[in-house]
Amino acid sequence: MPKSNAKLSKKYKEHFEVLKKNYEDVCRKNVKFIEINNSYGLAEGKWKKENSYLRQENSLEVSRVMKLRKNLEDKEKEVTDLKKEIEQLKEKLRKKEMEVMKEEIPNDF
Repeated sequence: MPKSNAKLSKKYKEHFEVLKKNYEDVCRKNVKFIEINNSYGLAEGKWKKENSYLRQENSLEVSRVMKLRKNLEDKEKEVTDLKKEIEQLKEKLRKKEMEVMKEEIPNDF
């Protein structure tokens, strides 16, 4: 019996050592994964801040472009109005010239 107890004890110790080694390997891997997850979490937080900043910057750019577009539309409308006014003034000038010419031409005919 003592021999079989010693054999069993040795067998269980070897099995225990193998399991302990496997457990330590798993723990090391878990620590590695925890470190990777933590660094990913930190990077994700950094990306969120950058994204927020870029969204804010984009919003400012969009509002700036909208103001410029509105200003451009106003200027285009102003130019169109001025062109119409010029055409009206030209037409008035032609009519006036025609009247002046009619007055200058004698009615001899």
